[in-house]
This record gives sequence, structure tokens and C-alpha cells, in this order.
Amino acid sequence: MFRFENAELEFEKEALEVIANEALKRGSGARGLRSIIESILLDAMFDIPGNPSVIKIIVIAENVLKKKN
Repeated sequence: MFRFENAELEFEKEALEVIANEALKRGSGARGLRSIIESILLDAMFDIPGNPSVIKIIVIAENVLKKKN
């Protein structure tokens, strides 16, 4: 979806580790991963369309931990 809007999506290694640990805590496997990632990216998914100034989204551990966008 981000590529369709000409925006790149990048995850820092630490953010991926936090996401994976959260999914393990939930015991929900791949569905848990998807749920966590969707909640992190929800605002961006709605804000990017029609906003050509956004060229890259970077997910960092701090935002995952604080559940911020």
C-alpha cells in the first residue's frame, strides 16, 4: 500500500525485535504480528494517500514501545 503511494516503509531492527517480543507475549503467532504492525501503521495508512510530501515511513522501537505513530 505504501509503495502504491510512492512512500517507502522501513523498520529499524530494534523495532522488529520489540514487535516480535510483543507477539510472543500474546502467544498469537503471525496473526499477532499483523495486528501489532497494523496498529502501529494505522494513522499512516490513512494520512499518506494524497500527501505527496511523505516519501518514507520509518518504524522505530520507541514508537512501538509507546504505541505512538
